[in-house]
Amino acid sequence: MQSLYDWIQVQMKVLSRHLDMAKAFAYLLKQWNALNLYYSNGWAEIDNNIVVVN
Repeated sequence: MQSLYDWIQVQMKVLSRHLDMAKAFAYLLKQWNALNLYYSNGWAEIDNNIVVVN
C-alpha cells in the first residue's frame, strides 16, 4: 500500500489538477485511512448499504 501511496503522490505532482484522474487520486488520498482499514481488516465492509436508507 505504501508504494501505491507514493506512486499516487508522484502522479499528483505531474497531472493537471483539472483532469478526472487527478480528481480521483485526490479523492482516494482523502479516503486513504478508510482504504487502509478495508485493506488490512477482512471484517470491514466494502460498501455502506447497511446504513443507507432509500
